[in-house]
Amino acid sequence: MNRGIATLALATLIFSLALPPAMADQPKPLKVGKVTFHVKKFAGQDVLLVGYPLSLAPGTVYFSDEAAGKITSHDLAVTGAGLEVLQSGHRYVIAGKFVGPGAVASNGSLYHLELSAPPLEQK
Repeated sequence: MNRGIATLALATLIFSLALPPAMADQPKPLKVGKVTFHVKKFAGQDVLLVGYPLSLAPGTVYFSDEAAGKITSHDLAVTGAGLEVLQSGHRYVIAGKFVGPGAVASNGSLYHLELSAPPLEQK
C-alpha cells in the first residue's frame, strides 16, 4: 500500500474513533459555508466540517472555506479544546455541535461550533 494512502487511512480511522457515535458514520465533512449559509438547517446538530482557521485569537477561532481573507458573518466561530495547536493556512477537519442562536460573535453571527474532538489537520 502507498505510504501516503496508509497515513491518510490511519488518520481517518483515528479521527473517526474520536468522534461522537452519531458523527462517526458521516462519510464526508461539509464545508464551513454549507453550514453558515443555512444556519437554521444545522442549528443544534452535530456536524463534521472542513475549513481553515482565519484568526488564532485565544478562546475563539474563526473558520472559513478559504485559507486567508477578511472575517465575515459567514465564517464560523469555533470554541473548545485543541484550538491552541492550529496554524494559519492549514486545512482542518473539525467536529462538534453547531449551536445558536445565542450571543453575538464579533463577526455578527448568532451561531458557533463547540468542538467535541480536537481539530485534525487534513493534508
